Amino acid sequence: DFTKSIPEALEELGYEERKIHLITFDSSINYFLLSKSDLLNSNLHSRGSTYMSESFSILRKILEISRQKCNHLRILIMSDGMIDDQRNIKEKGDSLYEDYKNVFKINSQCIRIGSSQVETQGMASILKLNNVKYCNLVEYNEDLKDLSKVIVKLFKDDGLFGNQILIKGETDAKLKLNPW
Repeated sequence: DFTKSIPEALEELGYEERKIHLITFDSSINYFLLSKSDLLNSNLHSRGSTYMSESFSILRKILEISRQKCNHLRILIMSDGMIDDQRNIKEKGDSLYEDYKNVFKINSQCIRIGSSQVETQGMASILKLNNVKYCNLVEYNEDLKDLSKVIVKLFKDDGLFGNQILIKGETDAKLKLNPW
């Protein structure tokens, strides 16, 4: 259950009462500004399809607002990778990269839950933003109860703290460095 794994990871990373930006993309795109306790009490869950393309517009707005407040970000994308609107994702990801590659220090990481036989273009477009440490596309096929440990490992000791953007799609991990 994502609503348990993510708060556990947030606590371990020191985000107990800090708000995080959460963009969900499934059959619709939704944006939330939540604390760990808000997330624990939410009823967020996977609802089917994965339409990621429009989440880039929300991410762009968050980056613009964040530009005034901080110089570093953590970005996590979790999805099953079965993205239904692949067509515009590369262009939108390339545009974000060009516009923000020198603005922030970014640790962006991806966790693909379930099948490994799917397109990674959408996830890789977010990994491209990483300029802090190795970016990883983690294939996670285990029980979700240990997902928080995987999330913490991706962000712990990256030298960043303060703001985090979390992008979530649908549902020992194999790490793939620079999967594109």
